[in-house]
Amino acid sequence: MVLLSTKTVEQSTSSPDADRTVHLIVGNILFFTNCLCTSLYVILSKRLLLIYDPLYVTAWSYNIAAIFMAITALLASSSTPVMSFLCPDCASTWGIPSGAFFALFYFIVFNSVAVYAILTWANQYATGTLVMGYSVLQPVTAAFLTFVLLMIGMFPRCSAAVIGDNNNVGSSNAACLDPPGLGAICGMVGVFAGLILVITTEPKSEECGNVLKYNKVMDDKFDSDTALQT
Repeated sequence: MVLLSTKTVEQSTSSPDADRTVHLIVGNILFFTNCLCTSLYVILSKRLLLIYDPLYVTAWSYNIAAIFMAITALLASSSTPVMSFLCPDCASTWGIPSGAFFALFYFIVFNSVAVYAILTWANQYATGTLVMGYSVLQPVTAAFLTFVLLMIGMFPRCSAAVIGDNNNVGSSNAACLDPPGLGAICGMVGVFAGLILVITTEPKSEECGNVLKYNKVMDDKFDSDTALQT
């Protein structure tokens, strides 16, 4: 991934429009990779949850992931083109703006640790399809919260912020939000329709229980056979 970013940066110095296009393509590739890896985590952890507690599985997953993340961060930070591509407005490689501490704390505690602990716990009792099906509610929730924050006046609209900057009243660098558009609203309808289809086609709880019992018996049989062979 780091090599991909380096090559992309070297080829995307022609124009701002080309840079935006490259950022859009790479961003979508990374987002797809994130969705794929999360889905694989849910599927592959099913077998582990028959033996270990959800918190145990989550903790070990995070310990292993932290090692790979540290290696990736060190490799990325050692490359100037990669850092220029990932964060062109960063003052320093390891510097964290003071205004980002609360967002970083929220992301680590709630959006990372708590979410994956709950996701792994739910994966013990529900199918992987249902567990991942609810993840598509994230953009819907974000759109709804954006609308609420704009209604109560906590953040200005981005268009109003730009107008204010042109009149020397506000600043275009200030935090602002864009309200959900027609495309986002249509997407919400599709998300809810797909989620309803997933829920209505889920197997009954008795069937899930029988599958879990069967998998547990097969795991015990495999462990017994392995012990006899050794």
